[in-house]
Amino acid sequence: MDTIRGKISLTIMRNFNSFFFALLLSLPVAAFCQPNATDLPTLKMCAQVKNVPLPVGDRPTAAEAKAMADCVSEDLYYGFEKEPDYVAARKCAYLEMDRGKNRPFAGKTILMMVYANGNGVPRNWDVATKLGCEVPGSPGDVAGRVHELARLRTVTWAKVKFSICDHAAANYMYEQCAILDYRFDYPERKKTLDSFAANFTAAQKKAYQDMRDAATAYFMVEAAKGIDLRASFEVHEKAFLERGLITNMRKLEQGDLPKYSKEEAAKAQKEMQAAYALALAQKPGKSRNVTPEGLKETQKAWLAYREAWIRFGKARYHNVDETSWNGWLDDRRATLLARARAR
Repeated sequence: MDTIRGKISLTIMRNFNSFFFALLLSLPVAAFCQPNATDLPTLKMCAQVKNVPLPVGDRPTAAEAKAMADCVSEDLYYGFEKEPDYVAARKCAYLEMDRGKNRPFAGKTILMMVYANGNGVPRNWDVATKLGCEVPGSPGDVAGRVHELARLRTVTWAKVKFSICDHAAANYMYEQCAILDYRFDYPERKKTLDSFAANFTAAQKKAYQDMRDAATAYFMVEAAKGIDLRASFEVHEKAFLERGLITNMRKLEQGDLPKYSKEEAAKAQKEMQAAYALALAQKPGKSRNVTPEGLKETQKAWLAYREAWIRFGKARYHNVDETSWNGWLDDRRATLLARARAR
């Protein structure tokens, strides 16, 4: 599988794929579908392959085209939780290309990687480069991928792995690659979170699922509006919050339970409230996504998450009183609120 580890908002609903595609379709494509203005060396390499024909026999037949009317080459190529189907991905990508689909991971982009990697077809550097020149992107992205294809052409190692995300430098494309990487990583985190409930009682499982539903809602708004994103993306922040939930659950299940006195819990609450007030007082800047309105929405979602946590904690960890849960949760909220301020 051609994963893009290291390159790396989106709420993950129970029906993840449907929501994910709805979100992608809502994203602006103008940043991706821009003229391929490039440097002279890149223009020269592109001119050399401009008239290279695409292999006619690699296209789908009329019957296949009809059967694949609603196909998504990205799913077929990457597989995600399934095995990749490179042949179907190639045929689907040709259909997407003919329909003018210029999404970051569709049509020509998928075909470029198919031919560069020899996925289900003989490797064809000329075709891959031709497509690399035609796939929209920033000048730096286009130059990066074309020069990388030229370099890989000289490599004798058979297991060449090329991805459009290897040279995703522009902000828009880098974010799309982060979203793609999230699709690879999320199932493993979900599996880990699911595993904690293996020995829960029915009542504990219900409380745990309620807490996770509240977490999903809170993480979405926290990642979008509660954290300064000038040096990050929402998907990065959602993954950070999900990993934090896993860490907390692991500690609790290992017996590392919170224990706060009334005084300590009161102090944690006071510090949380002070951090919230400071974050609200922060003057919004043009480059910041954190606003007082967004913070209020985030705080409301957190309070619902907090209540769900306490209900779950009472159901699962009987030796922990509500005072300790309040202190423990307020401490963690204060830390996140500090991140809402300018980094």
